[in-house]
Amino acid sequence: MIEAFPPKSDTDVHGRGESLKKADTTRILLARNMKRLREALGLSQMSLAERVGCSTTLIGNIETLKRFPSAENLDRIAAALEVPVYELFMKDSPAIERAVSKFEVRERLEQKVLKAINEALDEDELADK
Repeated sequence: MIEAFPPKSDTDVHGRGESLKKADTTRILLARNMKRLREALGLSQMSLAERVGCSTTLIGNIETLKRFPSAENLDRIAAALEVPVYELFMKDSPAIERAVSKFEVRERLEQKVLKAINEALDEDELADK
């Protein structure tokens, strides 16, 4: 399962008891949604950076609240993640939730398929002996 980032509390960003300003909340929503969607799509920071046409460092810095993207990069990030820009700033984004759900279903199916393949291979080995 994809973990939420950062903490859900609106009063403690880094576990230091700091209160949030509206701009901080916006940055947190962007960072959390960007990371969740990137992971749900199976993209590394590097592959997202390649799609966006920026550095891996920028992607990492946005996800860790160190930088905020320019309007141009924000448009490119949204396009690379295949969502409208506004979805990246929503607390409960339907597009991101769909992507996460698809990811989780795909992950469970892959595990079941791999288990079935391993069991079939084990049975073949036993039959050969």
